[in-house]
Amino acid sequence: DEEERLAREREQLLAIALTTIDHPILLVEQGLVRYANPAAAREYGWSQAELTGMRLDDLVVRTIEPTTAEYA
Repeated sequence: DEEERLAREREQLLAIALTTIDHPILLVEQGLVRYANPAAAREYGWSQAELTGMRLDDLVVRTIEPTTAEYA
């Protein structure tokens, strides 16, 4: 029916937006990455498949480790 068609159209538009936006987007549920857009993969250096299922804590720890320059 018409409501289902409109819902599918909204889902498609959202999927396009998430895929094409230039900013990293992670959808997280119960501490696990359920979706990562291509920009997130570029930002964090993991593939989208590698990010999916990763614990957010592991991702954050790996990306914000201090560098030696910060202690100089």
